[in-house]
Amino acid sequence: MGNEHGDRIGEPAPQLSTYAARMSTSTPQSPFTGRAMLRDEDRALVTGAATFTADIAGERFADAAWVGFVRSPYARATIRSIDVSDALAMPGVIDAVTATDLPAFVEGVFSVPAAGDRPHPILPGDTAEYAGQPIAAVVATSAAIAADAIEAVMVDVDPLEPLLDLDEARSIALVEDTSESAPHDEGRFEADVTIRERFWNPRQSPAPIEARAMAVWWEDDHLHVIAATQRPHGFRDQLARMYSLDPQRIHVTAPAVGGGFGGKVSRSAEEQLLPELSRRIGRPVRWNETRSEWFASATQARGERFDIVLAGTAEGRFEALRVELLKDGGAYPAVGTVLPLGYSKPMANGCYDIAHVEFATESVRTNRPPTSAFRGAGRGPIIAALERAVDLFAAEAGIDPAELRRRNLIRPDQMPYDTPTGGRYDEADYPADLETALTTADYDGWRVRQSEQRASHARRAIGIGIGTYNHMTTGGGGEEASVTIELDGTATVVTG
Repeated sequence: MGNEHGDRIGEPAPQLSTYAARMSTSTPQSPFTGRAMLRDEDRALVTGAATFTADIAGERFADAAWVGFVRSPYARATIRSIDVSDALAMPGVIDAVTATDLPAFVEGVFSVPAAGDRPHPILPGDTAEYAGQPIAAVVATSAAIAADAIEAVMVDVDPLEPLLDLDEARSIALVEDTSESAPHDEGRFEADVTIRERFWNPRQSPAPIEARAMAVWWEDDHLHVIAATQRPHGFRDQLARMYSLDPQRIHVTAPAVGGGFGGKVSRSAEEQLLPELSRRIGRPVRWNETRSEWFASATQARGERFDIVLAGTAEGRFEALRVELLKDGGAYPAVGTVLPLGYSKPMANGCYDIAHVEFATESVRTNRPPTSAFRGAGRGPIIAALERAVDLFAAEAGIDPAELRRRNLIRPDQMPYDTPTGGRYDEADYPADLETALTTADYDGWRVRQSEQRASHARRAIGIGIGTYNHMTTGGGGEEASVTIELDGTATVVTG
């Protein structure tokens, strides 16, 4: 889109492939195609004029209460008792709840149904399953009082040995898919060059600038939620199921969101509980999470181990690929648990034409926070592992990494290309794109300079990295939109 004036557009961008060149001559050029677009949403963000959830004010929130959470200090522990009496006796404390104070929600859980049968409690009653898990909540007249009240809650727990090793956790897999595009054939991997390697993509935190934040209130039987969320419609539907409400009686608003990167896709126990706390005390409630809380208890990402076997000829032609993916799903199933199936599997062979591809995956349960989405969810890890395996193949075969990729890239005449694992690639020209990148970067020149520097035994070395990958850019699920034809003939379109 343009900037605030709507008509200032950057200079034309360089063509990136022969496909782009072909498209530019065969189809009408729009004012936006092939041009650098200036963003018009940044001014409010960088000048402090944007309104985030924590900035929401007004008469409606004059008597809003503030919520704080008591969290498990252990990765796994039996909860013997939680005593909130001292907290309730403190001036300014309105309410304090544990699992025994909560109603039996219709769903009782929030999790991906395909991700196993382990319920994710709003507050656990018997066992805490990860460090940072909320086990009690307090409601007070200010955030400072709520923080003090948390310290007054007496918690008696017995620490247990946590389950952290992925191989040990395989006995209780949440999701398993050992179906293969072709039956396992070990003979296909007895080739001139065979790379067998294990790659780790460790757990990561999306770590947005803004942590989780919510403001909630009821009007008669209508629920209003202001939340830092990437998925307001999905959050509304979750709340509708949990609170037995018609979705049309729930209004979820996402104001300016200070980053999400996938970490604000899955809604957490804390956020699911706030409507019940507001209903209990009959007034709006608010929660602004601290940075420490985010790192301890918010959803994390990745946590994957790849065992890859890549086999091919001495001339550098890939013949067979096997991927075994073992994913840490955390204590309770969330979006991250099923990402390998919908996102990693279809593109397991990357940009390469490999006739025989085997793919198997398991997501297992551990005593860590649940895993959800993160930038390139389900795609970045498999890309990184496969590209590393390709580089190892190049070293073993004595073939330049760029040349090896040239010999194996899917060609334009193969498009649209159906992958052996169920994906379909759109029209593209991978070989031409690679050549454009190599020419633009002066790849051959850098190789010469690298050789000269190594021959001179210089203290500084030149490293050259290369990666060739594609990327599925769409997700799943639905979206909402409305179109209103106005009296003057114009149309008003509202869409996510």
